[in-house]
Amino acid sequence: MKKIFLLVLIVLSFILTGCTSNVLSNISIDEVKEKMNNKESFIIYFTDKDSELLETNLKEVLAENNLKGFKVDISKINSDEENNFRLLIDYTNPSIVFIKDGIDPSILSHIKNDATKKDITQKLIDMNFIVKNS
Repeated sequence: MKKIFLLVLIVLSFILTGCTSNVLSNISIDEVKEKMNNKESFIIYFTDKDSELLETNLKEVLAENNLKGFKVDISKINSDEENNFRLLIDYTNPSIVFIKDGIDPSILSHIKNDATKKDITQKLIDMNFIVKNS
C-alpha cells in the first residue's frame, strides 16, 4: 500500500511540475520595452534571491488560470540592465507587477514578498487578468 501511495505522489508531483514549469519565462529589458510600447498587458515577477514560496504560489495560480508570466532574476543581470528596468517599472524584490496596456498602474497594484495564492488570485481579478466566477 505504501508503494502505491508513493508512486501516486511521484506521478502527481511530475504532473504538477509539468503544468507549472512553462508559466514563467525569462524576459529581457528589450522585450519588456517592446511589450510596453505595444501597449500589452502582462505579468512580470522580479526577484533577486530565492523567493520560493512567492514564486511557487504565482506559478500555481498562473497554471490554474491558464496564464503566462515573465520573470526577471535581478541577481543575473548587470547594474545597467537593472537601472533600465527600474526606469520602466518601480518594483521591489521580490514582487509581482501587473502591466496593463503597457503601463505600470501603480506600486500599490504590486504584490510583494509573502503573498498567498488567494492574494495573487484576487489581484489578478482586480487587475482584470481573470474573470471572477460567481
